[in-house]
Amino acid sequence: PEACFDKARGLMDNIKDNPARQERLKSRLIAGYASIAERRGDWAQAIKLLTYLAGREKDSTGYFQRLGLAYYRQGNEDAAYASYQKAQAKNKDMADARVMLAQLLRADGKPDNAMRYIDEAMRASNANQQTRIGVGLLLTLSDKLDKAGPYVEAAREAFPSSPDLQILSGVIARYQRDYKKALERFEAAQRLDPNNFTASNLVALAQVNSSDPDEKNKGLALAQENLRRNPQNRDAHIALGWIYYQFGRMEEAQKLIDPALRGAANLSPDSSYFVAKILYDQQRFDNAQQLLEQALNSPNLFIYREEAKALMGNLDIERLRQSVNPK
Repeated sequence: PEACFDKARGLMDNIKDNPARQERLKSRLIAGYASIAERRGDWAQAIKLLTYLAGREKDSTGYFQRLGLAYYRQGNEDAAYASYQKAQAKNKDMADARVMLAQLLRADGKPDNAMRYIDEAMRASNANQQTRIGVGLLLTLSDKLDKAGPYVEAAREAFPSSPDLQILSGVIARYQRDYKKALERFEAAQRLDPNNFTASNLVALAQVNSSDPDEKNKGLALAQENLRRNPQNRDAHIALGWIYYQFGRMEEAQKLIDPALRGAANLSPDSSYFVAKILYDQQRFDNAQQLLEQALNSPNLFIYREEAKALMGNLDIERLRQSVNPK
């Protein structure tokens, strides 16, 4: 790619008679070189080029966001924060700069530093929707449910048309084993956005957990519809396979679950748990353990985390039993 940009750079002299066109080409070239620097981890060069672009381009929000990440990777947290603030000043709808930094810090295994920014963002009286979603999600991921619950409920009331806040409220309710409330929130998200796969999938999974046969059948039908509408979505395949498994439709479940093992590294945590549970029941313990470890080590939202921990405990017991009574 760099050779292509170098060649294009050499052609700039051919369009000196068109300054406007030359300037557009120059900006595109610098943007290309900035992307190369970012991919290489050459943060000093990336910062230099992105700073130029952010100062010249009319729509500079994205450049300031990339500058924030570049400064953070370089180890300059203050400059990263300032860049994210500039991005937010350009786009009032994006999440607070403190949320952006907290996400990076948490991903880098610095939860205490992340929590400092989260606490500051929580106290903001005029937080927008994306900030509320970001703070609520980070609190949930940090197992701060005592803070996440009230915060997300207040956010949900402030932004009642947000499917994301409805989903997050439902996730917190499920963590707290309030399954009725969880289903109500997932259904509310689905009503707000009927094409939202996450909401629809969560509704189907929650309905199948019901003790009411009619509700279970509704969950099955919804999961089938989700797959029909999202044939390329791996989570749709695994969710339906998991539901078939719970219905005792083993052959149909296996046809959907087996292909997942060929791309297990890319599974979501919840999908990993579903497949692991089926493998565990089939006494395929090594495969089950691999998927459980992958899911439990994921930094992403994991609704079935407690179930996965319990299953890992069962695996440990099974390993001990096998060591005492080898075949």
